[in-house]
Amino acid sequence: MLPRRLAPVCVAVFLASIAVAAGGDGHQKPLTIEAFAKLPDDLTFPQLVHRVGEPDDDIGSGLFIYRYHLADGSFVIVSTGDRQRIGTITHIVGAEETQLWPHRK
Repeated sequence: MLPRRLAPVCVAVFLASIAVAAGGDGHQKPLTIEAFAKLPDDLTFPQLVHRVGEPDDDIGSGLFIYRYHLADGSFVIVSTGDRQRIGTITHIVGAEETQLWPHRK
């Protein structure tokens, strides 16, 4: 039997291991490019995270550059200087890049 003060820690570790084993990376289900469709012009980074979940990686240095892995093997890259205003959102398939946001007019 575990001491009472260790029981909550063991439960937390157990639940975290289940999430990792289930492929839990912050997304409810594998992301597709459709998750990034029809983004409003005034979108903020917190709104994007609420909509699609936490990014998979932070690959920036000095500037926040976040990467989302999509189910088809492509990526979506989000740049932000302050974790509030989004600079760009770009879809990358191999060597091909398509700007998703801001919308080109």
